[in-house]
Amino acid sequence: MNLRTGLLLLLLVKGTFGHAQGPDWQWAQAFGSAGVDQARGICADGSGNFFVTGYFTGSSISIGGTTLVNTQTNNSADLFLAKVASDGTFLWVQQIGGTGSQVGISVAATPLGQVVLTGTYENSITVGSTGLLSNGGSDVFVAKFTASGMPMWATTMGGGSGDQVSDVAVGDDGVVAVVGSFNSAVFAAGNTNLQNNDPGDEDLYMVTLDVFGGFQWAMSAGGTYDDVAQSVAIDASGHIVVGGYFACAALDLGGQTLTNANDNYNDLFLAKYDAAGDLIWAKRAGGTRHERIWGVGIHGNGDIVTTGSFIDASLDLDGTVLTNTTTDQSWYDLFVARYDDDGTLIWARSGGGVYDEFVSDLSVDGDGNTVIVGEFDSPAPVFGGTTLTHVDDYDAFAVKYGPDGTALWARAAGGDDGDRAHAVACGQNGEVGVAGYFNSDPFQVGALSLGNNMDNDLWLGLLGSPTGLAEHLDELGASVHPSIGTGEVMVTSMVPMQSIRVVDASGRTVLHRSVNSTNASVVLAAPGAYSIRITTSKGSAVLRALVVR
Repeated sequence: MNLRTGLLLLLLVKGTFGHAQGPDWQWAQAFGSAGVDQARGICADGSGNFFVTGYFTGSSISIGGTTLVNTQTNNSADLFLAKVASDGTFLWVQQIGGTGSQVGISVAATPLGQVVLTGTYENSITVGSTGLLSNGGSDVFVAKFTASGMPMWATTMGGGSGDQVSDVAVGDDGVVAVVGSFNSAVFAAGNTNLQNNDPGDEDLYMVTLDVFGGFQWAMSAGGTYDDVAQSVAIDASGHIVVGGYFACAALDLGGQTLTNANDNYNDLFLAKYDAAGDLIWAKRAGGTRHERIWGVGIHGNGDIVTTGSFIDASLDLDGTVLTNTTTDQSWYDLFVARYDDDGTLIWARSGGGVYDEFVSDLSVDGDGNTVIVGEFDSPAPVFGGTTLTHVDDYDAFAVKYGPDGTALWARAAGGDDGDRAHAVACGQNGEVGVAGYFNSDPFQVGALSLGNNMDNDLWLGLLGSPTGLAEHLDELGASVHPSIGTGEVMVTSMVPMQSIRVVDASGRTVLHRSVNSTNASVVLAAPGAYSIRITTSKGSAVLRALVVR
């Protein structure tokens, strides 16, 4: 190397190659009280950290070195909200309580590194200095916190019976979208009163709030039987995608009616709305039994990805027919499907074994990949070219799909009792955060063995690759070379690259663009360490560059 260029390049770690390669569990942690403890939601903040929420019912619990004491003594739940660094260090832990149970369900990070939390509560809940009162049964709350965990605002919505929240998303402009279901006769969201078409059964709802927590608009849909909005995502244009399932005979989503193949059984639905709440398009799929969407996400190019489960012998998604591993309509397989922004199907995949595979959540990364998590009961479920090994009862799993629908890797964790991965979040540097709960003792997460305190204990884990010398780079032929005297590097790969992402030492993405070439020029303007992640149809690789001036 010509030292006059002032550019020192270090080639380090790998990525995912083919079906057999994949990340290892870098760490896993468990926390438990004498009651039921669950991690229910996780998101990445864009700076290498994760926000996690859930609840505990024991008298006290220690999470990340912070002891939380339940505000109730009758086995009611208090919720927790925590911020965790990518190395597993807890940066802070907050507790929210009141009278009755308070449950953290979902979290979403804002573009400024803040976090929006949603969940349910009974009777009352106190968020910072804001006290909220339920209209009866369980109501829904939404609250926003600074990056350091300080409450910014909190608001409530609901009716006189049990109302639920499923998911929350935050747009680039800070707008918040919340979805769920309600069985109250009237569901109040700000000044909007949503009417239940069949009180006692669940109707679905979607509500948006501005950056300050003010209600913007709300809509609902449903009929006889239960109809649920399960997941929501917002694209770069402020359009909102919602997915879920419905059991009513006909579901009117705002100008388009979807017809159930067999009412009182679930068909899945997927719908897209503009920022004002006007329907752009909607679609359904299903047969005589149950099909449900459990997660939706939106890639950087606007493509929409969904995941869910189906029990019918087959599932027809816009002409692509997925076949259940079993044909007796007794066991669930999972599916993953990708659409363009107009709702045209790009690909669909299924996975499973002879018993159940339930998917809980999905997350997308900056390279066009999709990671799903859930639980499985089959002895040897197959995802692409990977077969997972089942321990006993339900085990947790995570599967990563590439931009073309190839299953890149699959991982399992479990023991001799019921264990679940409930939520997932893709970080900025290829790492994958997983959260859930387990009953096994021990609960085996890769080479790590976690003990159970009692009943459900909550767990967190990180899938990723340790920093080390490059291996398997020859499979892609990936390399990086300096352009002498210019501060520019040339990244090359024998397999055409699809995207390239450059992340600095603080975890900030300084460059991300699509590529359709075997080489790409990258300018590293400032001194420091950089990760250069390339994605190809054969997998991904990470090169590291250190600029010294």
